[in-house]
Amino acid sequence: MKNYFIGIFILIGILFSCSSDSNDNSSLPLVIEIRIKDIASIDSFSAQITTTIASNGGNDVVERGVIWSTSTNPTIDLPTKTNDGTGIGTFTTTISGLLGNTTYYVRSYLTNNSGTIYSGQNQFTTSSVALLPELSTDNVNVSTLSSADCTYTIFSDNENEIIARGVVWSTSINPTIYNSSKTNDGVGTGSFISYISNLSVDTTYYIRAYATNSIGTSYGEQREFTTSSELMNDIAIGNQVWMYKNLAVSTYRNGDAIQYVDTSNEVAVWPDLTTGAWCNYQDNSLNDAIYGKLYNWYAVNDPRGLAPVGYHVPSSEEWNTLISYLGGTAVAGEKLRSVSRWQTTGEENYTFLNRSGFTGLPGGYRSSALDLNYYSIGITGRWWSSTQNGQALANIVKLDAGYRRCEVGPNRKNFGYSVRCIKD
Repeated sequence: MKNYFIGIFILIGILFSCSSDSNDNSSLPLVIEIRIKDIASIDSFSAQITTTIASNGGNDVVERGVIWSTSTNPTIDLPTKTNDGTGIGTFTTTISGLLGNTTYYVRSYLTNNSGTIYSGQNQFTTSSVALLPELSTDNVNVSTLSSADCTYTIFSDNENEIIARGVVWSTSINPTIYNSSKTNDGVGTGSFISYISNLSVDTTYYIRAYATNSIGTSYGEQREFTTSSELMNDIAIGNQVWMYKNLAVSTYRNGDAIQYVDTSNEVAVWPDLTTGAWCNYQDNSLNDAIYGKLYNWYAVNDPRGLAPVGYHVPSSEEWNTLISYLGGTAVAGEKLRSVSRWQTTGEENYTFLNRSGFTGLPGGYRSSALDLNYYSIGITGRWWSSTQNGQALANIVKLDAGYRRCEVGPNRKNFGYSVRCIKD
């Protein structure tokens, strides 16, 4: 696309060739030089303007920037302007929110204590939207006090390969890749989920999906969401709603007590049980407060109900739905694990950011062997499913330190594992 540039040197008081918001030029500096140096990176929604202020004529520049319009000779009275600081020199700014295949007129400006001076007018035309990617911003889910996830779909690259995609967000409307926080989720078309973190609480954000090809960048619909400082009892992940922490009840839903079995004087009891029981890791109630209780599967399967009213222990199918939503067995653990309390192997080349909000803690487990020992707190987290797998086995879900994996598999019913409930 060809850009048209007009190099303008405004000589105030000698040539009187400038334009000014002040009717009296007698107090303005004798020589002010301002011009648009370059217009670059033009796509269908934005352009990059470089301006040079070579001289202020001895009168300090208190504001400078760029203004643009589809009409000629735009002024600072328009809302379509930038504020790029003070002083002389060269500065570059990106203007955004433009329409595709549209001609715009642009001028730079400076303001001192006597008025506002404009550069000469330049013009450029944005690229055609039809050649840009086509996409939609689908759903936004606030998963924790300071994080969220956004699903989006790129329908078409319009025969120009997608070279970058993700989401952009800001506390201002119409965020772009130039002036907002963003993710970079790779290349290609399809349906995707993007995770954002380090948000401020009690704050409203605006978010859009973006996709870039060789023609430029296009955006999906803008969505709005608000973080909250209120205590969260549930976490929405995809179409499921999960409790925000592990279960720690000592009674069934009807009020009946669940048998407590520690290791102090009941060595032979735990491995032989076929009824529900619970314990704390290392028989320490401080672990209960952090990680919740450990239950055998018979407590999970008791008809009196282990989960509170409105919730149930998830089936293997429901666990697999969660894992699939978070990218599959190979990587879901990265998004389920809590940020803290996990031991590190020193070999991880990735970061666990709890992007789903699930906050999977490494609560360890209780063995079903006669030694009745507790194992692997800080190293593994394991949760029961409600799905039986043969006479002596039931399916569990496990996360392990040093691995991104999360998988469902069988284990003996008389082990002690954590329980995380899902909403009915």
